[in-house]
Amino acid sequence: MNSDPFLPRIARELDFLGWFDSIFFAYNLLLFTVALLIPPLITYVYVRLMKGEKLRRLARDMPGAVWDAHQDEVRVMTNKLFRWRTYLGSMTLLTMVLLLGASVMLFLKPVIGVQGAVPSAGLDYSKGANMLMLGPYAAQVPADYFNRLVISLAAFQYGFLGAYTHHIGQLARSYFTLDLTPHTYVDATVRIATGSLVALVLSFALFDPSLLTKSATEGTVLPLVAFFIGFFPARGLLAVEKLATAAIKVLPQSQYQAEGLSMLPGMSYAHELRLGREGFDTVENLSHAAAVDLAVRTGFSYCQLEQWKGQSWLCAHLREDYESFIKRTAITSREELRAYRESWKPGASPAEAAAHLANGDKALEIKLEATLILA
Repeated sequence: MNSDPFLPRIARELDFLGWFDSIFFAYNLLLFTVALLIPPLITYVYVRLMKGEKLRRLARDMPGAVWDAHQDEVRVMTNKLFRWRTYLGSMTLLTMVLLLGASVMLFLKPVIGVQGAVPSAGLDYSKGANMLMLGPYAAQVPADYFNRLVISLAAFQYGFLGAYTHHIGQLARSYFTLDLTPHTYVDATVRIATGSLVALVLSFALFDPSLLTKSATEGTVLPLVAFFIGFFPARGLLAVEKLATAAIKVLPQSQYQAEGLSMLPGMSYAHELRLGREGFDTVENLSHAAAVDLAVRTGFSYCQLEQWKGQSWLCAHLREDYESFIKRTAITSREELRAYRESWKPGASPAEAAAHLANGDKALEIKLEATLILA
C-alpha cells in the first residue's frame, strides 16, 4: 500500500510525465487554491462579524422617526443578508467560473519545443484547438494558425485576470463599506465571463498574428489591452460596438431620453456601478428609490441616498439646465430648492422665485416655476 501523501504523489507523477516540475506544480496548486478560497473566506468572516456593525450604522444614519417606523423591517432584511445560505448559490456559480478560468491559466500547459526537436509534454493545441480560439484562422497556414492561437489564449486569460482583479478590489471595498450581497458575486461572474470573451473577440480585430514574428511590441501590448478590457468590460463592449458599426455601416442608434447618474454631484464611477447593480441606472428611476431598502442592501448611508434621490428629482425636471443651474445657484436637490424658496422670501409665489433664480433666462424661468410648484 502506498502511504505517500496524495498531493506530493500527484506532483511527482506530473514531474515524471514532464508536464510540470513538482515544485512549480505545488506552487501553482497553492496559487489556485488561494484564488478560489478568497471569496468564500471573506464572506464567512463578513457574515459572522459584521451584522452588528451594519445595524449600528443603520440606526445611527437614519433619523429617529424613520428608524422607529422601519426598525422591524430593517432587522428582518439584515438577518436575511447575514446568513451563509443567502450567498451559497451565487458563490457556487462564481467558484465554478473561477475554477475553469484559473485552470486554463495555471495548469493547461501548451507544448513547448523547437522545430526538429522532441516537444515537451503538454497540450498539443494543433490537435485540440477549436473555433472559439481560432475563428476564421482555422484554415490558415501553420505559422498564422499557432500565432493566432497564442493571441487568443493570451487575450482570454488576461481578460479573465483583469476581471478577477476587479472582483477582488470590489470584494474588499464591499467588506469595509458593509455592502457585501449575493449581487456582488453574480456581478463578478458576469464580469469575468464578459471580460474574457470580449477580450478574445477584440483580439481578432486588433492584433494581426503575422506581426508576432516581426514586432515584439505586438505581443507585449496584448496582455495590457486584454487586462484593461477584463477590468472594464463595458468599455470593451463599446469598442466592439464602434468597430462593428463601422464594419457593417449601420446608422447610429437613436439617443435614449434618459439622464445618467453621472449627472449628479458627488456621484463616482464606483457609486454608479453599485447603484446600477440594484437596478437604478438613470436619475429618473433613482428619484423613486426606497432609501431605507437601499441603505440595508448597499453600503450607502440613508442620508446619502436621500440626497441622491432629491438631486435625481431636480435633475429629471431641469434636465439639460441642471448642471448650469447648480453652478449659478449651488442648489442641487429638491429639498434645497424648497428650502431656498421658503427662506428667500416667505410666502413668495413660485413665479417670483422662478424669476429670481432664472436670472433673465425665460425658458429656464418657465421650467423652474413648474418645478417649484411640484416641489
